[in-house]
Amino acid sequence: MRLISRQTRKNDERIMTKKNRQNYNLRCLDKLRDIILTYPDLRFMQILYNMNLSGNETDRFYEEPDVTLKSIEEALKVPE
Repeated sequence: MRLISRQTRKNDERIMTKKNRQNYNLRCLDKLRDIILTYPDLRFMQILYNMNLSGNETDRFYEEPDVTLKSIEEALKVPE
């Protein structure tokens, strides 16, 4: 019997299927679409920049879309 460490299990849970990835990508696009419709005067890159999705020093090329969606949702939260 092979023992699996907690870290290995955690990594296994992060494995994203193609279908999950596509669903998260579409959810990200839905959020961006809502923003575009709400703020029609903003340019696309302005929206991405304002949401900290571009223009920073972090390389997000390999970021999974569930993480990106969380970033978008955080940017949309109204401060209390």
